[in-house]
Amino acid sequence: MRDRAAATGAPDLDLDAIIAAGDRRVRRRRAVAGVGVAAALVAAVVATPAIVDRINVGDKDVQPTNPTGAFVTRTPTYAVGTTIFYGDDAIDVSPHDVTALVQTDYGFVFTADQGDHQNVYFTDATDTTKIGETTQDPGTWLAADDSGPYVEWVDTQAQPLPEFVVYDTDAGKEVARTSEGNKPVDQVSDEFDLARVHAIDGTTAYWHSGAGTVAYDLTAGTQEVIRAHTSPSYLFDVSNGVFAQSSFDDQATVVTRELGSDKPFVPGIGEPQLSPYGTYVMTMPQQSSKVFETATQRDVTPDYQGYQVVLMTHWLDDDRYAAIGTKGDNIYRDPVAQLVCSITEGTCTVERTAIGTIDEVVFPVGGSLTDR
Repeated sequence: MRDRAAATGAPDLDLDAIIAAGDRRVRRRRAVAGVGVAAALVAAVVATPAIVDRINVGDKDVQPTNPTGAFVTRTPTYAVGTTIFYGDDAIDVSPHDVTALVQTDYGFVFTADQGDHQNVYFTDATDTTKIGETTQDPGTWLAADDSGPYVEWVDTQAQPLPEFVVYDTDAGKEVARTSEGNKPVDQVSDEFDLARVHAIDGTTAYWHSGAGTVAYDLTAGTQEVIRAHTSPSYLFDVSNGVFAQSSFDDQATVVTRELGSDKPFVPGIGEPQLSPYGTYVMTMPQQSSKVFETATQRDVTPDYQGYQVVLMTHWLDDDRYAAIGTKGDNIYRDPVAQLVCSITEGTCTVERTAIGTIDEVVFPVGGSLTDR
């Protein structure tokens, strides 16, 4: 898929242009204008599509690890400034202003600006500890699973090469650190060389290096390039062995257990998120988030109760998700309401009528909701 064109000589490094191109791609996906979906996708060059049904997509054959941490419950969560709002609890992480956020079963991992880089911190609501650094610009800064202790990021401060880091928030230590596949920052020539984290699924961490899309086995301590020469925006999410990846024409999301397949697909991109069991996937084919059943590609989006624009923030379980919404037509202008939506009930309820503007609030998605 989208193999790299043959190079003719070493190009001059222009990191600003590379980052700007990535920003344009993401903003295009998040644009409020509707996105047309191709009637048919061009077949993948390499992989043979798997036959997809309820057995191999969305089947609950891999249960999340039995939770033991104090933060196993996923509830409507966001951060404003130095405070993380976890349901009805307010967690003070002063003096650190939260810039990106994820949740594990043992607390929250977040980034905060530190001049020329971002510090990475862990808080269990009692103590806040620095656990790393990153200077990554666009994209997902932090990635974590729907359950479990692990979080990952790119240590762009590491020398001589950027390093992928996986940290265990239960044990309080790094469980993986590797630069394999990465290039020195001053040798990055295009987006295919960028180091970006994607997702954690159980004991497998997924990221993008200069070699392509990588799966790292946390138990064995080994990694495998599962798709070579991919863009860092090729793989979106992994849950219960189900992949959410970009389609060939960059207009739809493919949901499959075989990375590289060209079907089945659902309309829209917009940083898709899979439910914890992979039963559902959120995309954004138009101005609001839509939810589709991965096994059938059926639209199961709940009634948004008069909210004109609604964006999912994060899954709470395999049925419910948190979202933000506005009754106007511009979610970037006005303070947003916080919603909880249920697929089985087919409706949403309002948790809070106003939590701030979308630029003020940080959600547990590992980066900016609209600029990853």
